[in-house]
Amino acid sequence: MTQEAYEDLISRLQRAMMDDHVAVHMQKNPVALHLQDSSPEMLVYQLGQYTLFPRHIVGFLSRAYTKAYDAHWPLVAQELARNIGQEVGSDTAGLSHYELLAKGIEDKTQLHILDMDPSDATKLFIQRMIAAFDQPDPAYVLGTTYATECSAVPELRIVVRGIRTLFHRLNGSEELGDKLRTFFQKHVGIWEPSHEGGLRETGEEYLQPSHYVAFEHGFHDVMDTMDRWWNDVYKESLSQ
Repeated sequence: MTQEAYEDLISRLQRAMMDDHVAVHMQKNPVALHLQDSSPEMLVYQLGQYTLFPRHIVGFLSRAYTKAYDAHWPLVAQELARNIGQEVGSDTAGLSHYELLAKGIEDKTQLHILDMDPSDATKLFIQRMIAAFDQPDPAYVLGTTYATECSAVPELRIVVRGIRTLFHRLNGSEELGDKLRTFFQKHVGIWEPSHEGGLRETGEEYLQPSHYVAFEHGFHDVMDTMDRWWNDVYKESLSQ
């Protein structure tokens, strides 16, 4: 019965992610909605701000790892350690996933993406994410972490469409290049599905029905934070 309840919880959250939130929905995300109307300058701004998410993801995951370790959830902690290792380059010859993304854009555009500073919207996003991952309840933090992993694949599909649009505007070609091809193929096809599945499966070992409300709260708080960030970054980009 507990397994069925857990599976129902996960299914409900996955549906809500697409039905109730805009961040990862191709027809609702403001950047995706306005791709054809956005200037190259706007796209550079939007995508440059997005790269700051993978720059900070290890810090978020490290907080979740500490929370799982302190809660005596070793399988969750082990899964998060694997995730962190991949983020910093265990499967990419020491090149972090952030560097793959940012350098991949730089290689094709000569733009200084690695030097991009966080905007006001991105600073607020990072602050709100840190606050969520620093909450004392490990079930809440597991929910925040699951939202981050569950949303990754649909979010990356929006990002790659934006990058291809930018490249076409600048270069007349949507060709990604080796770094970005590796980044998107492995994230969408291997890494992120593995992270989502690993976190979902290990979380089931420890979450009890009494934890579900906190888990769901953490999940939606992160999705709300992502919704606000995408909307605010798009609004900021209008002045570019």
